[in-house]
Amino acid sequence: MSIQNPLLVRPEGEELVRPDRIRNYTKFRCPRTVFVCFEPCMFDVLVAACGASLAPSWIRRDRPVATAVHQGKPVALALAGVGATAVSIVAEELIALGARRLIGIGSAGTISAHVRIADIAVIDEAIRDEGTSYQYLSPGLTIGADSRLLAELRRGELGRCAVPAVRSWTTSSLYMQRRRKANLMRALGASVVELETAGLYAIAKYRRVRAAAAVVITDSCRRRHYSRYRSLAVRRARKRLAARLKNAITAIDGLGDLAPV
Repeated sequence: MSIQNPLLVRPEGEELVRPDRIRNYTKFRCPRTVFVCFEPCMFDVLVAACGASLAPSWIRRDRPVATAVHQGKPVALALAGVGATAVSIVAEELIALGARRLIGIGSAGTISAHVRIADIAVIDEAIRDEGTSYQYLSPGLTIGADSRLLAELRRGELGRCAVPAVRSWTTSSLYMQRRRKANLMRALGASVVELETAGLYAIAKYRRVRAAAAVVITDSCRRRHYSRYRSLAVRRARKRLAARLKNAITAIDGLGDLAPV
């Protein structure tokens, strides 16, 4: 006998807590292109690569936002935090303040033989094995990146160094990744595992903005878990990713906004 979960329903009705309320508390207005960093180490590397400065009028001191200008194009860099729930708070507020193109940047573990430690992966789509995406969209197996933003990232320097055609497994718990579940996700086409992308893509789809994500592979979760998070190879990969994202700012900025529904 199957029992339908009453919580898995299409989100609808009045929003009780509106993200645009943040306009009452800050004078910060966000550039339309934002790099949403999931970890402090990636945020620091991007800030250095872009020569960015912290935005003094941004109100969340534990989740800083910096801004920079590259070839005349403004960009914001935000530290959102680990996990889709943390990302949702910052992403929603930045969208309310003007963001229209979100590029998630973080780390992932490999569950596939063709993805190795210190590889860079651009995530085409994510399996929704978390909770945040279901607050925004009806139930479904996967959610994809914005096709034009994804194509722009793959067209430039980043595409030439990134692993092609990556499906990610987005989960909610770092410490509940089990071998049996990993085998299932691999059978469903996933090659990496992380904690944020499905949530970010769902928020973007719901709010009608563009989103894509790129990650550095820091861990292996294939036969047994081992981490190279602080290794020299991974640190170099973060710097390569930051440099290539910086060089893509002008092209990303040229993408138009999605039309409202």
